[in-house]
Amino acid sequence: MHPFIHPLSAAVDPAWESKSDWEIYKGIAKKFSEVCVGHLGKETDVVTLPIQHDSAAELAQPLDVKDWKKGECDLIPGKTAPHIMTVERDYPATYERFTSIGPLMEKIGNGGKGIAWNTQSEMDLLRKLNYT
Repeated sequence: MHPFIHPLSAAVDPAWESKSDWEIYKGIAKKFSEVCVGHLGKETDVVTLPIQHDSAAELAQPLDVKDWKKGECDLIPGKTAPHIMTVERDYPATYERFTSIGPLMEKIGNGGKGIAWNTQSEMDLLRKLNYT
């Protein structure tokens, strides 16, 4: 989704008693967290992360981009190929994670596309509003 389109804003408000996208996905996450117990637990996946647009990795490839698949250069994750990383998935905790804010909002703040900002005042406000 283009960064000029705010993904947390509704394009059209839900009509009558229909649920918002947030409520629909929250319901799916809750049911999934219930039914996956005994089948899926904590899993570790190996995933690739493409070299992001306007990132340091992309900017490090000026002019002529070499392709490791064609033998033009060595495969170097994050430089000539996607980043390769592991991601831990805790499937039974999907609902809990979907409906909470993790610790990184206080440690590193919020952001994307290489831009980050401090969210301490928002975290303090949420604690006050939710009595935590």
